[in-house]
Amino acid sequence: MFFPLIEILQKRAFDQPGELACAFLADGETDERRLTYAGLDQKARVIAAHLQSRHAPGSRALLLYPPGLDYVAAFFGCLYAGIIAVPAYPPRPRRPMPRIQSIVADSQSAVALTDTRILSNIEQRLAQLPDMAALDWIDTTRLDHGLADRWQQLPVEPDDLAYLQYTSGSTSTPKGVMVSYGNLDFTLADLDAGWNGEGPRTMVTWLPPFHDMGLVFGILLPIFAGYPCVMMAPVSFVQRPLRWLQALSHYRGTHSAAPNFAFELCLEKITAEERATLDLSAWRIALNGAEPVRRDTLDRFAAAFADSGFRWQTFAPGYGLAEATLQVTGITAASEVVDLAVDAAADDPEAARYCGINISSVYRVTFGLGAAMTAVAGCLMASYFPAQPYIGAEFVVIMYAGVVLGGMGSFGGAFWGGLVIGIVQQVSTLVLP
Repeated sequence: MFFPLIEILQKRAFDQPGELACAFLADGETDERRLTYAGLDQKARVIAAHLQSRHAPGSRALLLYPPGLDYVAAFFGCLYAGIIAVPAYPPRPRRPMPRIQSIVADSQSAVALTDTRILSNIEQRLAQLPDMAALDWIDTTRLDHGLADRWQQLPVEPDDLAYLQYTSGSTSTPKGVMVSYGNLDFTLADLDAGWNGEGPRTMVTWLPPFHDMGLVFGILLPIFAGYPCVMMAPVSFVQRPLRWLQALSHYRGTHSAAPNFAFELCLEKITAEERATLDLSAWRIALNGAEPVRRDTLDRFAAAFADSGFRWQTFAPGYGLAEATLQVTGITAASEVVDLAVDAAADDPEAARYCGINISSVYRVTFGLGAAMTAVAGCLMASYFPAQPYIGAEFVVIMYAGVVLGGMGSFGGAFWGGLVIGIVQQVSTLVLP
């Protein structure tokens, strides 16, 4: 059954109006700003009504906000209005904006949503940026709250486009991924099924909200599943990593995610005396992704914070990419981390034994394409089939052979591995000819 995220938020606003949806720690510690489900629904309606009065459904809206509650409200305001949200990294004062300009051109954005501070900075530069000046600039923090009553709800289908997720653009021009409501609904349901656990839940996140892991796992998953999200800005964590773990301790955080470097930074910067003040016993899902996961980091972090209540079983390494909405593969809350060394130069029989099927029985097709490129192609293809039934066992083997081995040097099976990686979380049985 398809339940779009906007209907889920509306239901929570009706059934749980006073319960906390999101909190933002402005200073990373005690300066807490709060937004209930009813408050978030109200803000989304205001923004949506204003957008509907100025732009047709399907128009693109650039989101330029610092991390915080205004960003969350603007994202849902776009969903409520039938406008395609385009999250982007906020511009830096007096700095060139080639990445943002590239996204505006590629997405064909017609409107830019932002706050007072960023708009003030941008307005001073629009004379030199005609492409940016052509946008309809809206400061959502100054809209009349009475607009909420003018909002008109639009029907939503699974294939309708929800938002555009752009890649970082650190090594090339940013690429946009078209995420449908069906993609988002399936991904959130899948994440919640695998990483729910027992008892109360609280998300703690410092990840950038315009990044796929920060947006989907850090913000949208808690709203989808009905538990609070506590946010802080990435700079708050980087300046003082202790703030992340203090928030987990104070709010009894159960779910949180970070790249491997964040766990290393905690080991480097947090002293034994500071570790003694923490209670991490409520932490159940520590997602480690977005960059290579180092077993040595996991071992040292678990040992260092064991006396703070952290358990080895809390670790949940994962691999994902925007082309798959977020997750491609990961372990569930009931699983434990297992590492496996394989020979990158040949089909290692240990990999076959680990998967339980003889790799030599799987057909291979060798193309002069890297596994990463074919994985992206597969994920893009999978976006056309966001809710296909589970159809497979041997695809798992192909994924390991084609992506793990192929991505490390052997192209045997890389094409088929890449082709299915985008739907591997949906697929469990396909018998190859």
